[in-house]
Amino acid sequence: MASLNKLQFTFTRNLNKLLTVCFSSGFEVTMGEVFRTELQQQVYFKLCKTKTLDSYHLKRLAVDLHLFKDNIFLSENSAYEFLAEYWGKLDPRNFAGYYWGWDAMHFEMREYERSDRR
Repeated sequence: MASLNKLQFTFTRNLNKLLTVCFSSGFEVTMGEVFRTELQQQVYFKLCKTKTLDSYHLKRLAVDLHLFKDNIFLSENSAYEFLAEYWGKLDPRNFAGYYWGWDAMHFEMREYERSDRR
């Protein structure tokens, strides 16, 4: 398994590629959380804003991207499908929340390859 630091380097390079695709596709993008403290994760868990206490945000291996087109926030899952597919092709450890069906804006890099990835 690669060191956390090396994973973060790869994640950041992949994120740069993902953002480039967003911009070249005519979208504007803002970022939500990249890093989250354990305390913040616990708060989100208690408020049912997350389903886990072990988020990749805690390791700086996840980001939430918010897409905009003509200054309109795109919240529907379908707007993120092409990004999820692209993200998965960049690295076998990449996974997009789109495939959960409820967190399409979430992009993460796992510390291992997923067996159920697309």
